[in-house]
Amino acid sequence: MASFMDTLRNSRLDAITTAVGATGYLKAYTGSAPSKTASPTGTLLVSMAVANPLASASSGGVLTFSAISAGTGVATGTPGYVRLTNSNTDDGTHTVVQYSAGIGSGEMSFSGQVNTSGSVTVNSITHTEGNS
Repeated sequence: MASFMDTLRNSRLDAITTAVGATGYLKAYTGSAPSKTASPTGTLLVSMAVANPLASASSGGVLTFSAISAGTGVATGTPGYVRLTNSNTDDGTHTVVQYSAGIGSGEMSFSGQVNTSGSVTVNSITHTEGNS
């Protein structure tokens, strides 16, 4: 198994913040995730603007997102995947990172389904750069 120095892991994580830029969004969808570069599939459940900058400098191979304001559900459903984009447009070309999602599971774990007009709150997000 390969093992990377923290400065390399941190550089890769900080590149996410750079790629998201000043106009990033976190978008949750129902269903199975398409390829990261494809247009989204499923139903858009919520779209939330992320902070600018997305995060402070990473440390120890961990990127901790800045606080994200609560969003409002635009449809009802169970999240299947989440995209972090560098624009409010999501056609696959603006996807920076795509995460698996679910209720109590996935890289982005939800406490329940998203409901139309319901509040969606993000407690915290960390992204750890692998060491293999």
